[in-house]
Amino acid sequence: MRKNGLGTVYRRGQSWVIDSYVSGKRIRETIKTARSESAARAKLKERISQIHTNTFIRYEEKLGFEGLVTMIEDEYRLKQRRGMVTMRVHVKHLWEFFKHRPAISMQPAVIVEYQKHRLEQKASPATINRETACLHHMLQIAYDMGKLSRVPKFTKLEGERASEGFLTFGDFNRVLAEINGTWRKNLIEFLFLTGWRSGKAKSLEWRQIFLTESPWVKTDPGSSTKKSGSDLPLTGKLLEIVREQ
Repeated sequence: MRKNGLGTVYRRGQSWVIDSYVSGKRIRETIKTARSESAARAKLKERISQIHTNTFIRYEEKLGFEGLVTMIEDEYRLKQRRGMVTMRVHVKHLWEFFKHRPAISMQPAVIVEYQKHRLEQKASPATINRETACLHHMLQIAYDMGKLSRVPKFTKLEGERASEGFLTFGDFNRVLAEINGTWRKNLIEFLFLTGWRSGKAKSLEWRQIFLTESPWVKTDPGSSTKKSGSDLPLTGKLLEIVREQ
């Protein structure tokens, strides 16, 4: 056992352990990634620096993707933010890749891996950028709540076509009034209210529509008929459009 300033590094079985002190309390950590004493000492040095700068967060490594999802959904509900459905669609794709990764591992190199993964799945740069922006927001929430010590910077993919303007509801209604055909109006208004791409809406089938007591749309026709967080609830004008169709 060797002492190193305010902490200690020692071997226990096949693993390296570091001891440090926070407000007089002993913190013992097994460093699973350390393959040598020098690597463990480097981690101890990092930990002592965090303690001195008040950036040490105990159990930070235990925060996983599921915890991030809980925090962003809570924020959307508390702040009554629009776009819950869209956020959940982004989360669905992120979940497939990050579900077994701790939040502290979501560094720029891992994000590049995710971007490559989604490009291989034929996702557009714009879609991937929205998804990584959602993940960055999740990490920012965790940081603001004192669950993470830092938030990495993500680099967006190039090739995304920039939006040239946005319609207000008043502008949209004036445009809609000039459209001929009820089915065309219904489709365009459905797209405006959901933010879906036209191809996604046009491929929607009746077997995905559930006009139950709480009507909803199964966004993934290949999944089970059990309702999930990424599905689209039908209320107000959306429900009127579907019923009219």
